[in-house]
Amino acid sequence: MAPNIKESTYASYSSKLQVHVLPSLENRALKKITALDIEKLVKRLAHSLATSSIRIVFRIVKSCFEAAKERDYIYMNPCERIILSKVNKQKVQALTRERQRAVEAESKKTEQGLPILLALETGMRIGEICTLKWEDIDFDSSVLKVQRTKQRIALPNLAGQRTKIVETIPKTVNASRSIPLSQKIKEALLHWKKQSNSEYVVTANEHSVEPRTVSYRFERIKQKIGEELSFKME
Repeated sequence: MAPNIKESTYASYSSKLQVHVLPSLENRALKKITALDIEKLVKRLAHSLATSSIRIVFRIVKSCFEAAKERDYIYMNPCERIILSKVNKQKVQALTRERQRAVEAESKKTEQGLPILLALETGMRIGEICTLKWEDIDFDSSVLKVQRTKQRIALPNLAGQRTKIVETIPKTVNASRSIPLSQKIKEALLHWKKQSNSEYVVTANEHSVEPRTVSYRFERIKQKIGEELSFKME
């Protein structure tokens, strides 16, 4: 499976299988795993995971059994007749103008707030912001191009180093996109560009910053203004 999918996707699948699935099924012969076993697994997952996360894990498990079926290791996929609960989508709470102004005001005080301003004005994800380069921004046309993303992935079954940072193209075709810049964010970017010695827009010691660092900076700003906010990771 690994050669046909992105390294980050493979790492995510592998991690989910090791954490949520193998503890329940790893000592069972593949041919002896039944639909009842899968139903029990789903019920156990319900104690620790949200419905949406359960569906992701189930989809991975189902695809694994389907691959086994295609290779004649099993005759039937035990996941085929399992019906999962529907996901109740939570309503997204948008920021009021007053709350957004408070976030912007705090973010403008330091370069560390630049990722927050970018997220507010463009809707970019953390990984996309971390890999944004000055060459991706056309200030004359007021357009920014999203062309890459970055994330920290798990390295299962390896001693010592447990994670690593990978930089890839966005996960979908539509994720590679052009975003018009408002005058507000354009002025902020031009201000920080004059002080930058890096090819990257958001940096740590003049190098590309990693998503975890941006998350830490975001948490500090949230604490200062006393707001409960979320930042889209991927």
